[in-house]
Amino acid sequence: MRWILFILILISPMPAYAGRCKGVSRLRCENILANRFRLKRLANLQTLKFWVKQGILVNVPDSGAHFYLDERLGERDVGNRAFYKYIRPTTRDFICKIAADFSARFGGKIKITSLVRTREYQKRLRRNPNAAPPSGGRASTHLTGATFDLSFREMSAAEAAWTWGYLRRGMLKKRLYAIRERYGGCFHIFVFPAPKRR
Repeated sequence: MRWILFILILISPMPAYAGRCKGVSRLRCENILANRFRLKRLANLQTLKFWVKQGILVNVPDSGAHFYLDERLGERDVGNRAFYKYIRPTTRDFICKIAADFSARFGGKIKITSLVRTREYQKRLRRNPNAAPPSGGRASTHLTGATFDLSFREMSAAEAAWTWGYLRRGMLKKRLYAIRERYGGCFHIFVFPAPKRR
């Protein structure tokens, strides 16, 4: 019975806000939004290392005050796993914020299962039915460094419902775009870049 509330939350309509695309799939919508923000996609590890060196991406520790990274993160490129623990600054700030708010409400930590990826890395996920294509109009926005996955497998129904409500409010405020990955057991969250100061 405790999962009935969560199921109702998951099947509820997505917020309709001005930045959302009409008549296209959610993955295409993400890419349209990413293009509006002029976010480039990472092709390979060499480019990823360059972004890290330039400060475009910032490190996410294995364990923060209110979150922790999945130990399998970056497992498809074992020799370079450390480089897949990076993300754009605005996205890291959001991870810290939602994690702190979750902890204040329920205690404990949230689990992050994925951060940045390259096109090369995405190709290695082809056997994963939940993985987006590495290129094209439905490509994964993990390639932009602005997207992360937050697991709800470890959450109670109340925790998962609260988290989805939190993300819906973020969408209504035009700060992010989130997708529920039922088979992956996670919330896929694309955080919009911070507005540039004029």
